[in-house]
Amino acid sequence: MDWREYVLGPDHKLVAPVAVTLLSGDVTNLPALTGAGGAATFTVEEGGEPASVLIDYGKEIAGTPFLDFAEGDDSAAPDIYTAFSETRDNFYGQALSKTSAPASSGDSVIEVTGPALFRVGDTIHFYPAGGQNVVTAIDGDVLTLENPLAADLGTGVYVVALTSRLSGDSTTSAGYPRVLRMAVSSGARAFGSFEGGQRYQVIELQDPGSVSITGVGTRFEAYRATAAKYEGYFLSSSRKLNKIWYSGAYTLQTSMQPAGKGAHPETVPVVLDGAKRDRALWAGDLAIEGPGILATLGSNGQEYVRQTLLKFLRTTSAGAGINGQNARSGAMEPYSNSYSHWAAIAAVDYVKRSGDMRFARRFLPVLQGQLAFDQTLTRKNGLVATSDDSWDVAGGYDWNPYDGAKSGVVTSFNLLYFEALRQTAYLEQRLGDVAAAEAHLATASKVKRSINRSLFNTSTGVYDNSASDRGTVAQDANSLAVLFGVVPPTKLAGVLASLKGLWGPYGSAPYSDAAHSTLISPFISAFTSAALFEQGDVAAAKDLVKRTWGPMTEARNPSYTGTFWENVASDGTVADASTSLSHGWSAGATAVLSDYVLGVKAIEPGYRTFEVDPAFETVQWARGAVPTPRGAITVRWQAVGAGHELRVRVPAHSTARVRTDGRRWVTVKGGPAGVSRVFVIN
Repeated sequence: MDWREYVLGPDHKLVAPVAVTLLSGDVTNLPALTGAGGAATFTVEEGGEPASVLIDYGKEIAGTPFLDFAEGDDSAAPDIYTAFSETRDNFYGQALSKTSAPASSGDSVIEVTGPALFRVGDTIHFYPAGGQNVVTAIDGDVLTLENPLAADLGTGVYVVALTSRLSGDSTTSAGYPRVLRMAVSSGARAFGSFEGGQRYQVIELQDPGSVSITGVGTRFEAYRATAAKYEGYFLSSSRKLNKIWYSGAYTLQTSMQPAGKGAHPETVPVVLDGAKRDRALWAGDLAIEGPGILATLGSNGQEYVRQTLLKFLRTTSAGAGINGQNARSGAMEPYSNSYSHWAAIAAVDYVKRSGDMRFARRFLPVLQGQLAFDQTLTRKNGLVATSDDSWDVAGGYDWNPYDGAKSGVVTSFNLLYFEALRQTAYLEQRLGDVAAAEAHLATASKVKRSINRSLFNTSTGVYDNSASDRGTVAQDANSLAVLFGVVPPTKLAGVLASLKGLWGPYGSAPYSDAAHSTLISPFISAFTSAALFEQGDVAAAKDLVKRTWGPMTEARNPSYTGTFWENVASDGTVADASTSLSHGWSAGATAVLSDYVLGVKAIEPGYRTFEVDPAFETVQWARGAVPTPRGAITVRWQAVGAGHELRVRVPAHSTARVRTDGRRWVTVKGGPAGVSRVFVIN
């Protein structure tokens, strides 16, 4: 078995479809659209139905689509329409656009974005301005109306045709259209505009005439990782876990935007939240994305993580909460108190995995400023209280904005505050500021005591969602309490049992009551899995990983993309057309498997000192590599009789602490050239 067979990145920059299906009308020689040669001819008679085909790329891709037109006279050829979706179910819906310029009362024309959505004869409605009209002619971006406008329209007014129309799935706020109108160009390759993420594409001729196409494809413009780009790898006796690891890796790659690429290009490489949408920078997402990128691509992905963190940190005012998001406006902005803490935690994790001490020195003051700002939000017991403000570093918005802001003393927010204190102290210790580290650790101890006194519910045996939401079992609060070591030993069994009580066939409900969203969150579930591994509940950790991520890796799943979805409905389906089916924050299982099944964790920055403590009960055997600045740490282990044989390669100038029998640890120094050791563990 070779790990390379699981790699999902395209072999070539130009990606060709793997299948084509006739949807309606007259289209000849369909195989031409998958590279079989010749031309596929689309024909529509006067009054006839559209000639339409469904193109399937087999998995999620991202980039700029193109059509190759056959030689011929194109002067009278009608335009071709092409639309994009991550699933095959979301191509037809209402025509939706916005006004791109103001229009005055009495005008008979309006300018819109995405005119390909509309047809002559459509009845269009204006929101929120009100009123309706009928389209009598379309010229580029200009719609001619049957009646003069009854009132002024500003820029950005929604224009909607309430009829089923080729439209593609929703990007919500990604800032690019999902349906394009492309003019025929004889014998030429015509490129459309950038499409962030799609598996399927519909090509449709709507107007009378004939168009011949010799080829279709997409110029891939996310991070394209062949096996040669992987500095880390994972392989085990479980094909399911292998598929999960590499699907997570590919999910991350589709969310990585190279400099100068994308619908909204950046001057530096960055990590976005998702391929399709929002295509924005979010600190909470990066707490998952950073570890996964560094565990898979190593130095090949490091600059993406670093530059994204720089955008969060260097735009933050001294002594203020760290910026947590960027909505493609070019400016970093606040989001919430929790995302400010996720930014701090992600920054320290980056240092641990990369060893980038220049970054650490530059931004330690920003992390310290965050903690100073937190002091302005604390109550007498030392716990942070957040407001119901949106887009504010003191506000209570979180990973589940559909539930609204979490205001007051929120358990998960205070756990993140506790961890940000500890992780900042970690950097302070390594950079020689011992007094500051001791002060932050003392504050962390106070916060931990207050969390246990004020937010642990002795009646339910778990942590409440918040001081004002008592009795609700929250997956995030209880998972983070376990993972961060806040739960007293005598309470652990009850907390773990309550977390498992949230599980269904496709993963964990985020809350115990229906008053909150019931969407399964792979983002939060990654921390739950890590918490279970951390406590040695390996069977449960493996079970949750397979429930949550396993179904998304199955090609027979109707919504399969080869990548992980933003969230999952409780019945295992996709919630709606706007849901991202390649979302970086859902790829957490990849780093979890490297951290716990291979068992490699950094102790000192850059893995200069690291520990190896595999969860042997997970599978029969596992092997893999973890990238470090001094070369890869390689681990191979297998069950042998009643014990295990473990092989560890320690890079040069590195030191490993290897857990052997019981709780005994053995130190192995890599020396000037690196060293391999074999352990028999009974």
